[in-house]
Amino acid sequence: MQVPFAFLPRDRGDYAQFWDLECHPTAKPQHKSRVRFQLCGTGIRAGEASSVKENCSLVKTEATVKNRKRLDSAGSKTGSSTENQKRGVYAPQSLYTFPATRVGATSTLKVNFRNNSSNTHELKFISPKEPFHIKHSNYSLRSQHYINLPVQFVPATAGQLSGTLLVQTDTDAKLTVELSGEALP
Repeated sequence: MQVPFAFLPRDRGDYAQFWDLECHPTAKPQHKSRVRFQLCGTGIRAGEASSVKENCSLVKTEATVKNRKRLDSAGSKTGSSTENQKRGVYAPQSLYTFPATRVGATSTLKVNFRNNSSNTHELKFISPKEPFHIKHSNYSLRSQHYINLPVQFVPATAGQLSGTLLVQTDTDAKLTVELSGEALP
């Protein structure tokens, strides 16, 4: 089966999105298959639209076939074993390094948080110190979902700068993500 899709970014920048494609066969309802893939693309100016195809990619990240009767006795061995072992809310990456940014300019990175549990969790974001900024203070992260929190780097002075983004969950877990960036004069 072919599923057409279009990459239509609103702004310039790099984009990434994970998709899960699931199949529930009617002939064998106890079997379920899933393919996880990542779509990546670079948003460019309207006059540069002809190069969009060169800047898009599709990466298959995981394929699973699950038999519901077998799930409890034998776990799935797909993906990275470290990620499969993580439960609850976690940050898969502990350090985010912003690209070199001129003083007064802005760079944005999306910090990823995942909920690998069967419950929805409330996240409270504690603002990092300048020159790092976030616009959101809390978020309700549903079961088996993720959030990409935009963090801005707006340096006022030149040099190597660092900060910490703290996240507190409703289960009193504390997540720490280190932020780093170089400010150019």
